[in-house]
Amino acid sequence: MEVDLADPILTVGEAARLAKVSVPTVRRWTRTGRLAHIKLGRAVRVLRSDIHEFVLQHRVCTATRKV
Repeated sequence: MEVDLADPILTVGEAARLAKVSVPTVRRWTRTGRLAHIKLGRAVRVLRSDIHEFVLQHRVCTATRKV
């Protein structure tokens, strides 16, 4: 898998704000392997494109109802 170095690399806090969830939620997603991430020593970073892809993969589309 190639990484686009022009893709912004986010801290866990920045990733959480972008996804509109808490920092512990992003940490859980990375720890359980649900969200792709980068380990730089002890630091965890997330690519902006990985957050976007994760959100799109978990999008729930419901059928529209006629009233």
